[in-house]
Amino acid sequence: MPEQKERKALKLVSRSARQWKAVHMKDEKPCPISFERDYSGVTTAADYADAWLRLGKAVAVMPDRESVCGTYFISDSGCNRIAVFKPVDEEWGQSGRPLSSEPFKGYAEAFLLGECAYKEAAAYLLDHNNNAGVPQTAIVKCVYPIPTCFGVSSGMGAFQVYQDNVGDADDYGPGIFSKENVQRIATFDLRVLNCDRHGGNLLVQETMDAKVRKLIPIDHGYILPDRVVTPPWPAWMQWPQVREPVHPSVKSYIQSVDFSHDLAMLEEELADKIHSGSLRTLRITTHLLKSAVDIGMSLYETGLLVYSSGTGKSKSVLEKVADEAYAAGLVREQRIESQLDLTALEHSSSAEGKLQPTTEDFIVRYASKLIDRHLEVLQGFGSCISRARSHPNFLRRPSDKPPKKSLISSSGSSPVASGRLREYRALRLSSPSHRPEN
Repeated sequence: MPEQKERKALKLVSRSARQWKAVHMKDEKPCPISFERDYSGVTTAADYADAWLRLGKAVAVMPDRESVCGTYFISDSGCNRIAVFKPVDEEWGQSGRPLSSEPFKGYAEAFLLGECAYKEAAAYLLDHNNNAGVPQTAIVKCVYPIPTCFGVSSGMGAFQVYQDNVGDADDYGPGIFSKENVQRIATFDLRVLNCDRHGGNLLVQETMDAKVRKLIPIDHGYILPDRVVTPPWPAWMQWPQVREPVHPSVKSYIQSVDFSHDLAMLEEELADKIHSGSLRTLRITTHLLKSAVDIGMSLYETGLLVYSSGTGKSKSVLEKVADEAYAAGLVREQRIESQLDLTALEHSSSAEGKLQPTTEDFIVRYASKLIDRHLEVLQGFGSCISRARSHPNFLRRPSDKPPKKSLISSSGSSPVASGRLREYRALRLSSPSHRPEN
């Protein structure tokens, strides 16, 4: 390894990574933080990359596959890959970047410019005990410019330990992946509402068993949208592993998830980089996942409430529920402030404005109640769920007889809720019975 110099070319910014290094390697100033994650790999990789950058011999190349954001493999002079660097100033939507925007047509309003790198760091934090296998990731600042095919890149970005692999999931059939491995990744994607999961960002590694391969999930810049949207069908929704009963270890993990801990962790580590709308999304999806698994639904059946398999703009059940809850919460806040503006009921073309904390709580409670009612109906269907596995729109009874309680209409809102909104608009909200309990 090249001789170290005093001045750093690559500086760790993530507080949790700096604290880990201070405790375990004794060469970083303490950065007290209330939780601890393993950053052994990322700190070692950062030191190694730093040494080569200072010598001016680091190599940065873009992957062969098309990327939505600027992505670089950082290697030493022998072309041994050290890490993956994703600079903030080369994210999708930034000016001067000839990157593809096609994958995110229709989703741009749910993501803010410059937040993808921080979402990458959040993904590792939210993957407790490396349950899904998200590689170690931290935020770094590149002081020295990295030579790239677009000139030079420097500044803040996500720094992820490079994962050796033998290809990606598109190169293999799903039969070589274990049920537990697939379900752990599906659990992660559902919880963070991953809007970009395809076979190309599921790396494949060899295992001791020649008949089994391990999946490593990467590319998490498009998780936790600022509002609940309907993501495209992920690769694993087509695999048999997610149709099977939830693996006991996966179920135990889901039941152990504590959102209040996650919220405190994200706020402490990433401060204002993860916005309130994203945290709201995480609360709603976590509630759905925990509740669905509690009543015995498979991850595939849960996914049917979240994803869309078509190319149209039809909304998922989860998005309809979240939209209704948001509309109710917005009207409630405006009524309280005596400044009702019905035109603000629609989401803005960019990200939503910041709501009051009490309104955020109301929206989550409202959405959670609607989710619980949906799941109660599904429980009442019994075997109808399993018979409908092959079709995303499985909330309709197989008989011509309408259900006793129709919770979501084709227009995207429930009859009861539509009545509530009409009453909201007429300013007849004096009784708390018009909405879920506070």
